[in-house]
Amino acid sequence: MRTAAPRGPAASGRFKTKASGAVPGAFLMRGCRAALLGPLLLALAACQSPMERCVAQATESLRAAERELASAEATLARGHAIETRRRSIPIYTSCRAGDGRIYPCFRDWEQEVTVKVPVDLARVAARAETLRADIAALRPVAAEGAAQCRAVLGEPAEGAEPPAAG
Repeated sequence: MRTAAPRGPAASGRFKTKASGAVPGAFLMRGCRAALLGPLLLALAACQSPMERCVAQATESLRAAERELASAEATLARGHAIETRRRSIPIYTSCRAGDGRIYPCFRDWEQEVTVKVPVDLARVAARAETLRADIAALRPVAAEGAAQCRAVLGEPAEGAEPPAAG
């Protein structure tokens, strides 16, 4: 006996939920989209020149610390942290039995929900101060690494024509 396949507006993608306006099958498409974006992002990363890759690698720890500081400052400004969680929502739809009979059924749909999470603001403020000190120490190191990249790999002078491909 075959398993029942969902039928009706939810299966066709025309059904929208009131909460988010998303199509119930959209979570499957996110996986497809991510699978398609991966090679595209790799191709775009390959478009960087060797010098750009070197500078990006030299400043990676500085940029990570700056992102973490921005997140801590946003948490302090809000007064709470934010987490994204997934929850399962039953969707009422139509299913088809192996013999072709249609019957009502429920299917689960995954939805991402943003939740406020209480945090110790004193601890977050202390972490922000530590990050500020770390960033101050990382800036000269990152600048030196970027300067080494430019010295070794060369930076074209402003207004200079790139070498002709031949």
